[in-house]
Amino acid sequence: RAMKIMSSLIVYYHMQKSFLGSYISSRMIEMSMDNGHCEHSVFGAAVFASALVNNLEDINEGSAWGRTTLSLMKMYDKEILVPSINSTLYGMVFVWTEPLQSTLEPLAQGIRQSFAMGNVEFAIINTMYYIARSFRSGKNIRVLARELEALACQHGNRFGNDASSGTPLYSPLLQYYLTPLYIILRGLEEEKKDLPKEEEEAIFPWEKIQHINNDDIMDVALKTEQFLCFHSILSYETMKAVICRDMDNALKLMDLYVEHFQLKIKDLKLKYAVTHHIFYEALINFHFARLMDKDLHRIRGENAFRQIQEWSNYSNWNFLNKLLLIEAELHYTGKDFDRAAKCYEASIEAARKHTFIHEEAVASELAGIFFLDIGLLPKAKMYFLHAIECFKNWGAFVVARRVEASVRSNFGADSIQPRTVNDLPLESVIALKEVASRKRQCED
Repeated sequence: RAMKIMSSLIVYYHMQKSFLGSYISSRMIEMSMDNGHCEHSVFGAAVFASALVNNLEDINEGSAWGRTTLSLMKMYDKEILVPSINSTLYGMVFVWTEPLQSTLEPLAQGIRQSFAMGNVEFAIINTMYYIARSFRSGKNIRVLARELEALACQHGNRFGNDASSGTPLYSPLLQYYLTPLYIILRGLEEEKKDLPKEEEEAIFPWEKIQHINNDDIMDVALKTEQFLCFHSILSYETMKAVICRDMDNALKLMDLYVEHFQLKIKDLKLKYAVTHHIFYEALINFHFARLMDKDLHRIRGENAFRQIQEWSNYSNWNFLNKLLLIEAELHYTGKDFDRAAKCYEASIEAARKHTFIHEEAVASELAGIFFLDIGLLPKAKMYFLHAIECFKNWGAFVVARRVEASVRSNFGADSIQPRTVNDLPLESVIALKEVASRKRQCED
């Protein structure tokens, strides 16, 4: 009974963003070692593993405890434990050491089991991690957008109107996490008129949200001190700005991040979302270091490079392509063109092998910009064309069209063969099939 109460306290303190949940988990470990373990010991061990990673920044020890937790979990009713254990381990621990793509199915399993058990708290937590990891891993945009629609319907339908006043009740998850990412995806994907008929009707429950603009959502998040939400949206917008080559806006967003996080907010600790922002921050800084020739941007870029280099020691799979791309930008800024060329090519190959299609696209476009700048036009064109195909395969057709326009501008109007709307890549055909399948599951 005491262990059950302590498990409930951990969840409560997690929602309150208090360190006391970590302390309680260590007491649960101690009690289990002294008196024998029980079902609740599994959750205590998972939270302890997370505390080692996120509070003490001991990734190796935390991952080891995570593996111990999975072994202990086999001794009890796995289905009951899935929502809490999967969100904790695959959301906060194994993302540092395992391939990012491998965490998606356990998190999806956590979502399904949470809904089946009526466990709203862990349904929310698993969903938050699942959508963020899916986007960061380069899941096809069309597939992810439809998953967001299904999840938004599931979560939004749990909120109706206030019984006494009749005013609408809004889902915080829907408003502050699902909606901002959905807005980003739709901005990267296609205009409605260009979509196949199967994709014309979006089922996102806009009527169940208060704000449909990410700037407005960020303002509300700041005013209500929902800093993790603000951080999440800011990171998404920064990533989009870099991918769309809206570098002036990217610089503004980076400065906003510095203002609110690097200088003021100290409670993020070692959150995995920080890694992606630092990656794009490095690309922004090296771009402006070359453009403005300012030491500040060069120093920031070098600091980001060292941070990614440290993280790559824990997961070569997740960080190698990012590290190589930042190193390429570093050498390009330092005018070491031979080393820069090798790093660009190595980054593209690593992203391809590790199936980060969106980062393969970004690296290919940056390589094209680099080779164009140093006068190697055939090689530049080759990488631009590869970037276009990668963006299309990811589902970012708006971005692909931007790169196509750039290629025509630099290499002539006939440098790209015209493409029909129905000439979709294999990934998009697969995406349509997955969409139909998930719609049937949602209806069931």
